[in-house]
Formats: sequence, structure tokens, C-alpha cells
Amino acid sequence: MKQVLFACVLMLSGIISAQHKLEFKVVGAEDSTLNLIRYYGEKLYYADTAVADKTGKVSFDGSWAKKPGMYAVMGPGKKWFEVILNNEDVYIETNLNNFIGKMDVKKSKENQLFYEYIKWIGDKRRNAEALVNQKKNEADEKKKEAIDERLKGIDKAVVDYQKNFVKKHEGTLVSEIVNMSMEIQVPEPPKDDKGVVTDSSFQRNYYITHYWDNFNLKNDAITRMSGFHKRLEKLYEDILLKHPDSLIEYTNRLMKKIDEGSEVYKYTVVHITSKFQSSKIMCLDAVFVDMVLNHYKTGKAFWMSEEKNKEIVERAEAMAPNVCGQTPHNIALRNVKQEWPRLFSLKNDYIILMFWSPDCGHCKKEMPKLVEAYNGWKKDGIDVEVYAVSSINGKEWTDFIEKEKMNWINTAVPKEVYEDQNFVNRVVQSGKSDLPSLNYHDTFDVYKTPTIYLIDKDRVIVGKNLETSGLDDILRKLSKTPKGDFDDSSLGD
Repeated sequence: MKQVLFACVLMLSGIISAQHKLEFKVVGAEDSTLNLIRYYGEKLYYADTAVADKTGKVSFDGSWAKKPGMYAVMGPGKKWFEVILNNEDVYIETNLNNFIGKMDVKKSKENQLFYEYIKWIGDKRRNAEALVNQKKNEADEKKKEAIDERLKGIDKAVVDYQKNFVKKHEGTLVSEIVNMSMEIQVPEPPKDDKGVVTDSSFQRNYYITHYWDNFNLKNDAITRMSGFHKRLEKLYEDILLKHPDSLIEYTNRLMKKIDEGSEVYKYTVVHITSKFQSSKIMCLDAVFVDMVLNHYKTGKAFWMSEEKNKEIVERAEAMAPNVCGQTPHNIALRNVKQEWPRLFSLKNDYIILMFWSPDCGHCKKEMPKLVEAYNGWKKDGIDVEVYAVSSINGKEWTDFIEKEKMNWINTAVPKEVYEDQNFVNRVVQSGKSDLPSLNYHDTFDVYKTPTIYLIDKDRVIVGKNLETSGLDDILRKLSKTPKGDFDDSSLGD
């Protein structure tokens, strides 16, 4: 049973002016409350409620069903059946204990076709399941091969039926639903005269290029059925490479196929933006930033209030200078020796820019690991330096550095910055530092500690929000240095 979510109904575009009768008779649901449920992506929402009469007949006024899409009627025991609404009167009779078997569509071309399709596919599925079970209990290899051939025959029959159904009933919503359920048929890769494949990536590229062939991205109704959401989720979870540049490039191409101002546009933008705003995969926050700058900052997010839109744009703008591939600000803060080293005054191949605090619980656990790894990198010839910025400046800071033997660049914002504006003016005017450095929390989007950036030879960010083991993996990969003796598991949690 799918979970029904309670939510305020969103104001969607394209309302159909005509109101149609929605009538159902559900034997077994006499004198019971029935609910009309609407899909929005993968979720279900209550749309309307009515009480069946003594014969099980119920009517919905249709005010919540003016938009074409997939809906459901839910009766007692949270049992429900799906129904297509597409600008036509609907009258369906069925039984609470056997919705599909007792389904009798009295009025509605869409639902007549839909349940005709459901019943045909159901028969083929049962035939296939019986053959699969038969094969499991069959010892004879030749008989197994014969069963396999029969299964292939069923698969072909299903594909042929679907293709003919879509073609025959073109223009109906049910034909689009069936079309969306069909997988892309990928041709064999090209081969040379000897039968050797000449393009190993052909099939993958073909599949990605034709991924949306069976979806009408111009029809807002696809947002009101689960297939579109599942397709989007599969694309970004299982199909596309988890690399920010390739994800951004593909997404920009996809968005050009979708009409701005449409419900499909809204759903796609919100889904992708939300997905990568909270992504746990390093560097993929760049996709979130790109989506916000292209679709929210430009005023295209018609569904957002001005206040909420401003919030998400400000968040993306704060993140933008610090996504992977960007050159970070050349920070300069005072170190324990009272010097003001700039980040890029370091000539090392790699720089770890770390924002931390000696009173941070996670920092206390991570610093010993990082010190051990740092010493191991130096021993193994990896040319790396750490530029550490503490949020605390004082004895607690220096004591922690000494205790953990943090023999790298240790800096902090001087206390005088918070006490004396003249001091700030002198520091800035002398060129020792600058306002972005003194306001590093905003400049580097530091909202937690530790926050870590890995900077490469080209002085661009190649890693962020890494723990020590991740830093070790990337540094050794970049520098082509084998794994050393460092093992952070030996240091405990």
C-alpha cells in the first residue's frame, strides 16, 4: 500500500474549464467513506471525499480532478484502484475485494482502454511467472531451453502489443502511460568486418540520448503519475556519471526540451535542485548551484514566493565560489608567529585549506588522524601543505596545536579585528589581509567545522568536505603515490 500524504494542494497550470461527472459503484463499500486520491510525482494526496450510498455508489464533484492524470479511488481498509481522468465523464463499477477482476467501466474511453491493457498484461505476467517457476523445478537442460524460448516469446508479444496499443490509441492519455512504461530498444553496437565492436560506448550513449523518447515532456499530465518521477530518479541515481560537469551539461540539455512555465518544468527543476542540494557525493553541490543560478535567480521559478526565492539564491551564491573547479579566495590571516601568510604564497603541489575549531568535538577526533596522515604524506614525498584556519584565537588554540603537533600553517582571525576598527583598517590598507579573508565564514561558506577544501596544482578546488581517509585517497591518486602506512581506523572513531 502506497503511503497517502496529507498536503495542501498545489496551484497548478492548465485548468480545464469543464467539470465532468465522476461516479463509481463499489460493492462492499456501502455506506462507507471513499476518497479520491491524486498523484503528484511519486506521492499521493487526498483530493476529495464522499460517502457511498446503500448500494455502494458514490459521486465526486470533480472540482479536484480538472487536470488530466492518474488518480485513485480508495475505500475501506485503504484498498484502492487507479483511474485515469482526462476531461470526460467517468462511471465505473467494481468490487472492494476484487477491483481488477470485477472492473466494469461503464463510461470513459480512457479507463476502458486502461483496464483492457491492465488485464492483458496481467495474464501475460501470470503466464511468465508460471514458466519461471516451472524452470526452477526442471532438471532437463533441453526443457529449460524450451521454457526460455517461451519466455522470450511472451516478452516479444508484450512489446509488440504495447507498440500497437500506443499507435492505435494515439492521442489518449492511456497511450502515453503505456508508452512511458516501455524501455528504450537499444540497437547492437557497430562492428568491423571481423565482428569486433568499434565503439564500446555506443549502447550507453544511445540509451542516454534516447532516454526520454517515450515521454511527452510537453504534457503536464505526466507530473500527475508516478512514471515520470521514477524516470527522473533512475536517470540521476543509476544512469548518469556522478561528475558535476557531465551532470550539469546533461541537465542543461534536458531543460532545453522542456517548456518554461509548464508543470513539467517546475517538477523537473524542483526535483533536480532538491536532489543535489543535499547530495552526500563530493562536488555534486555544483549541480545545485547551477540549477539555482539558471532557474531561480533568473526569475523562472514561478512557483516560489519572493522571500523563499531570495533565500535559495543567496544560498547558491554563497556556495558558487567554492564548488569544485573554482579557484578559492587567496585568504590571508595571522599565524602563531604573528605573520600573515597568503594561501597561494605556498608553492606546494597540493594545499589542504581547513577551517576548524579546537572546541569542536569532531575536530578533536579528526585532527590526530590528519596529523598522522600529513606526516605520512611528507614521508612518501607528496608535496602537500595544510593551511589551517581556527575559529578560536587564544591559549586554547595554541595549546591544542602544541599537543597534537600540528606542524603546518596555523592561522586565525586576530582578536583585535573584533575590538578595533582602526586595526582592521590598518591590516587591510597594508595589504596584509582583506575583508573577504577576515570574513572567511561567508567567503568560504563555513557553516560547520571542520570544513576542508583540497586545492590542486592549478589552484582549483578538487575536493571538499573530506575526512582524512578521503583526503589520503585523493592525494595519492592525484600524485600517483602508493598507499603508505597511514590507516585512520587504528585511531578509533
